[in-house]
Amino acid sequence: GTPLQNHLMEYWCMVDWIRPGYWAEEEFRREYRDPIEAGQSADASAAQLKEVKNRLYMLTEDLKGFVQRMDQTLLEAELPSKTEFVVTVKLTKMQRELYHLYRNRIKELGEKTSVLAVTNMIQRIGNHPDIVKRHFEQREK
Repeated sequence: GTPLQNHLMEYWCMVDWIRPGYWAEEEFRREYRDPIEAGQSADASAAQLKEVKNRLYMLTEDLKGFVQRMDQTLLEAELPSKTEFVVTVKLTKMQRELYHLYRNRIKELGEKTSVLAVTNMIQRIGNHPDIVKRHFEQREK
């Protein structure tokens, strides 16, 4: 998927790279990331779901002038055929421990967890434990 589909802060990084300072990181979190992620939780209210649609519309409209959202079909005819490589890397001891702790926490929460939130956290654990630490430090602010 795209950064907008997968992780909103990656999308902010992309926008900040092409238009430095367009949004302060905290402004983007407040105006877009927080309301959108709140509406993606399993227990989101109808009002939160409506707000997600509204914020996504506002986001795409705000960036229309300099972010062109297109998929790969535009370039397929000009690119060589795709080659994929699957590389398997074992988790470190700390990553395994974090994964097991998180898996147990998900079992405790049951259906109150969003599939997207679970996927994002497992991705963070797999990438590097510091990303998990940074995620929780930012949530405390």
